[in-house]
This record gives sequence, structure tokens and C-alpha cells, in this order.
Amino acid sequence: MNRPPIAPRWEDTFEPESPVSVRWSDTAPDDDRPAGSPPVVLGGSTGPAARVRDGVLQLLEGGGSGDRWLCTRESFAWRPPEVGGWIQVGFDLVAVNVPDPATGAAGADAARIGYVLAARDFSDSGPVAGGNLLIDGNPGGASAVHLDYPGPDSKSLGSIGGQGYRAGHRYGVRITRLEQDRLALQHQVDGLPDGQPLTLPAADLPDGGFAFEFCCGRSFQVDDVRVETSPRPGTREAEVWTAHEQALAGQVRRRDERLAALQAQRLPRPGRVAWVTDVRREPRPVPLLQRGNPKTPGEAVAPAFPAFLDRGQSLPVALPPPGGRTSGRRLAWARWLTAPGSPQASLLARVTVNRVWQHCWGTGLVDTPDNLGLSGAAPSHPELLDWLAADFIDSGWSLRHLLRRILGSHAFHQSSAPRAEALAIDPSNRGLWRHPVHRLDAEALRDLMLAAAGVLDPKAGGPYVPTPRNGEGEVLVDESAPGARARSLFLQRRRTQVPTLLANFDAPSVVFNCTRRARTTMPLQSLSLLNSDFTLRRAAEMARRLERECGRSETAMVRRAFLLTCGRGPDVVEASASGEFLARQRSLHAADADPGHRALADLCQSLLALNDCLYLR
Repeated sequence: MNRPPIAPRWEDTFEPESPVSVRWSDTAPDDDRPAGSPPVVLGGSTGPAARVRDGVLQLLEGGGSGDRWLCTRESFAWRPPEVGGWIQVGFDLVAVNVPDPATGAAGADAARIGYVLAARDFSDSGPVAGGNLLIDGNPGGASAVHLDYPGPDSKSLGSIGGQGYRAGHRYGVRITRLEQDRLALQHQVDGLPDGQPLTLPAADLPDGGFAFEFCCGRSFQVDDVRVETSPRPGTREAEVWTAHEQALAGQVRRRDERLAALQAQRLPRPGRVAWVTDVRREPRPVPLLQRGNPKTPGEAVAPAFPAFLDRGQSLPVALPPPGGRTSGRRLAWARWLTAPGSPQASLLARVTVNRVWQHCWGTGLVDTPDNLGLSGAAPSHPELLDWLAADFIDSGWSLRHLLRRILGSHAFHQSSAPRAEALAIDPSNRGLWRHPVHRLDAEALRDLMLAAAGVLDPKAGGPYVPTPRNGEGEVLVDESAPGARARSLFLQRRRTQVPTLLANFDAPSVVFNCTRRARTTMPLQSLSLLNSDFTLRRAAEMARRLERECGRSETAMVRRAFLLTCGRGPDVVEASASGEFLARQRSLHAADADPGHRALADLCQSLLALNDCLYLR
């Protein structure tokens, strides 16, 4: 949530032209001794140092266990004068490490993100008690709080927070004045309260600066440091802040409610898991079948890898030592197949990358996904294929990482709109100058209709959904069966018996291996969208959902219907045409008990048949 438009009391956004020494120092305010030995070098490139690079503050720790600070030159009053008043400090955690100045390689992640409130006397030799309150930000959970840090008289006050410190979030604390001369220390993450506040005497926080703690190899990067105070009661600023706080409280409440609802939907852990393993230490002999006939076995065949990829390896070398519970052949095969630097691992990575790319774009970088050999098609972007394959291997063969690489690319985010000059040069779009328009897979279309109607079953496990054949030869899902509205992943698939709706949209049978689906356009597809019981039911359910969510506002229902089916709102022409369509359909269904509902269901069915709904753009 955006901050309200109130100027902070103090801030530093670390503009590149502003040296760090303008607002920061290696000493605390009113202290004549450097905070630590050796002190922080302002603008230095070798730790301990603090410098501004690319608009962020880099805190470079020089190693060792000695404590030191980078402190603001300005001192702040950490005890608000009136009960209910507050002061807060926060910063954006850009990164939990700093690149090596010489090589540019990322350094080790910081074990803690430490910062100090009421920083005033590093050596703790002054007459004023309290101060030097360290918040030891923990990446893994609650953060420890220490008073009079560092020094032998430092004491622990407990802990605050609990979400942990991760790059990409804003962290800080708020101090609120309570009755009986006490203060509440509240941890904040992204402007929201995190955990329960810690109560401490007001004397523990005298006036002092704000500092970042240097210690123990904890290098990190921050930006946008702000110190803000509560506005004066009765002012316009106070009203704005009150509304902001109420909105934050509502956001926290809704977040907790969503988490509780998701927790309630979690499936219980299964008591038993079905699995298969090779339980024989000595594998059975595998004979060579003469003419492929199992009734005429020949001599036994020893296990080996494909000769054209094998580099002299033999399967027994990778087997586990005697005494194991299995033969170890499958594990040996997996290790051989993914051996670093091997031709088989390179081939496996390229084939996998090409099939994932085909799933995302409709066409692979190699047009023949089942043949990346000499007789197959040449890759359209060989360097890209090689780079993605190497990155896939380096990520630990992570499909999630690969998908994020592709789906987060600028190429994938391009518009699908054609350009005349590009079409003249590359009509097949092999140069990836636009996002290709291709129809969703059959299973995705069915799931989209269920989701738009608001009836998709989100189950993540359980038995399959039967798909019997009716008297007319169609393979349908019994709508009264348990799980009938589950994702298409759960539909029963027999070898030659594909559910009719999916078959009409080119879902393959499981008789043959399918490496690339056909995408046809035929009358049965339009007829399914116009006349099938499945589509008619989903349209009626979607109409009831719109009536439930949008009330009687026709404009709101039309906009919501487009968002649910096309992923966007209607343009002016579409909104006008939808309104005219609803009026015309209401007159046609005037004799019905609820002509408005019938008209809205007709609109929903029409939207489910739109190209913008069926095709990925």
C-alpha cells in the first residue's frame, strides 16, 4: 500500500551525485570518538566501508568480529511527547549481499541485518543511561533486541517480528508512547505490523541517531531510509494518517482471513503412499528375444548405455556396494543421464528446454520436438537453445526456474498484434517479433470454463473422475459424480476413449506418444461451444456468479464477464454491443420466469466462444 502524502522528518534516497558523508558519519551524534575500530570508511571500496552505487547504499563489511556503525549525523527524539504519538524508521532492503568490488561476484549473504536506534555513545562512557538499541534483523524469523549495545553491560530485551528479512521488502520499527512513561516497539514489514510489540521504559530510548550495524561479514544494500513522526492531532495530515492506518489494519485482517481459509482447504496428509521400487539386489537376466518373440528367448544381454553416447562407462561401475536393497540400475541410469559435461546430459537438457518452449509459444525452437538429430529441423535460435539448456542444468534441472526464464522474458511479453513490415519479412514469426497467437489446449479450455463459472474444484489429489460412454457413443463426465468439476488432469483417460469435448479440441489418445498436438479448426468445435450440455451449464453457472457478485448493475456484470473469460475489460464497442445483446435477448425470453438471467447466460455462452477467450494472445 502506498504511503500517505506526508513529508518525512528525515530521509535519504541515496542519489548518485550525493556522497554518503553528507548525511552519515562514522561517529554517533555528539560523540567525539569513531564508532568502532577500524571505523567505517565513507565512500570507500574496501570494507569496512559505506558507499553509494547505482542509487543504493552498499554496506561493505571488512570481516572480523568487531562492531562499528554508520550513523546519521542528525539526532532524533525517540520518545514522542504525547500518549499515542509515534516515531518510526524504515528502509528498503535491496540485497542481502554486496558484489565483490574487484570481481563483481556476489558475496556471501548477511547472517543478520542489524540497525541501531538512539545511537549516541558507542563506547558507553557517557553519563546518560540507555540508548544504543540494536535490532538484530534475522533472515529466518524473529529479530533479537539488545540495549546498550555493544559492551559488557549490553542486555537482551527479547525479540520482535517473525517474518524474517529478505531482499525486496521494507523493514523497520515504530515507537509509540504509552501511559506510565512506557514505549511500544513494533516491528514492521512493508508498512504492516509484524508480530507483537515489545514494551520498554521510555528512559531506554534517549535522543540519538539511527545507525546501521557493521559486524561479522554482514554486507548488505539498502535504499530509501526514512524517519517519520505522527502528525499533530486535529490536522489534515492526522486525518490522512488515520485513514491510512485503518486501511492497513483492514489489509492485515483480510490477509489473515485468506490464510485461515487456505489452511482450512489443505488436504489431510495421506496415511499410505503407493510406490514402486526395484527390491531385488540381483537383477533378473534379460534375454535377447529372437524376432521380438518372448517365447523364443536368446542369450542374456548385459546392461549398457547407448553406444553413440557412451564414453567408456559401464553400468556396474555406478552400482551401489553389496548389501543394498535394490539393484541400483535406475539410479545409475539417472546419474549417467545427467552426468555433468556429458553429451547425454546436453541432449536431455536441449530436448526438455525445447518442449517447454513449445508449450509456452506453441512452436519449439526446433520444429521437430521428437527429433533433434541431423534428420530433424534446424533450431531457429541455436544460441538461445544452448544458453537455456546450460542455464537449466546450472539451476539443478529446475523446471520452475526454466519457466520463469521464459515467461519473464521481454520476448514472451510482446504484443500479439501483427505489423505489416514484420509480416513481409518473417510471416511465420520465427524471429519472435511478436507473441504467437495459439489456441489453448483442450484441458485448459475446459478448466477455463469451470473457473469462469466459479465452480472449478481446486483439489490437488484423489481418485480419477470416471468418463463413461453414453448410448450415443459420446464420452462424457457425469455431472453428479464426485469431483466432476475437478481439473481435466483428473479425468479418466482410456487408450481409445478420450472425453468428447477434449477430443473435439485435439486432445490426443494415449495409444501413441504425442510430442506435439495438432491444432485444427473444424465445425465440431463451434458446435460443442453452442450446443453441448457442458457449455450450457457453465454459461448458466457463470450468469449466477455475475448476479451474485455484481448485483443488478448491467455495466458491472458485462465488465466482470469479460474479465473472467478474456482477461480484460470490454472496449467501448464491445460494451455497447453487449448491452444491446442483453436487451434483445431479454425480449426474446420475455415469456420465461427470469428473462434477465436467460439473457445473461446467453451473453456468457457467447463470451466463452470468443477467440479472445479460446486463444492465448
